[in-house]
Amino acid sequence: MHETLHLKLSGFHNITTEEYAIVPSASYDIADAICLNIGGRYMDGKDGSLNKLVKHLMSNVYTELKISF
Repeated sequence: MHETLHLKLSGFHNITTEEYAIVPSASYDIADAICLNIGGRYMDGKDGSLNKLVKHLMSNVYTELKISF
């Protein structure tokens, strides 16, 4: 798995509005020009905040197959 698996975790937290988002992702190099990416995004916050209102619309999971040539 050396130099083929890449893990990333990013996110933010707004102290004023108490909103946050977490964005994890994993990337695996299958071959020299083929890469599989899997990740997601989760948003939330306290009641009445924008992230709380849109969390069901904007939170997601994705899969991507990237072929470079």
